Formats: sequence, structure tokens, C-alpha cells
Amino acid sequence: MLEEKGLLESRDNVRVDSMTTVESIIFNQGGNKMKLELIRHPKEIEKKTIFSKRIGAPVSVSSVYSQDENVLTLKAFKWNSESESWEPFDASQLM
Repeated sequence: MLEEKGLLESRDNVRVDSMTTVESIIFNQGGNKMKLELIRHPKEIEKKTIFSKRIGAPVSVSSVYSQDENVLTLKAFKWNSESESWEPFDASQLM
């Protein structure tokens, strides 16, 4: 039934790392194979630089993330059959 509507594949909540998840959908649009990815990760609130005032001492950066706010990023890809790979394109072209 999903193939009748053009939907070829759907993946929900694939965990990339401890904080990031990716949901993807692959479908046919006008004879072209398309993929949309929704990337969800916590909002970065601030970066803390940890250093000492000694010459040659190491410096590190620590990030603080929100517990309740997320950032959503939508990426659109079009299948290139010649190179057999997904190529990014502007998602506003779908509307």
C-alpha cells in the first residue's frame, strides 16, 4: 500500500550519537527518487572555554545543551543514477 502512494522506504529515529536522531523517508516524486531527512538534536545554549593562564597549557571547549529544546533540520536529497549517490538540493523546490 505504501508503494502505491510513492513511498519506498521509511526509517524512524535512527540514533546517530547519544543526542542526535535522524528520521528519513524515501519516495518517488515525478519519476525521481527523493529522500528527506529530519535531524533532531538538543539546542546548544552556550560554550564554555576551559583554560589556565600558563603558557602552553591545553585549552578545551565544553558545550552546554538544553534539556527541553530541540533543533530540527530538514535536508532534501535527489538520487543521481549516474553516480549512484544522493545529491542535496533545495527543499523549497518540492512545494
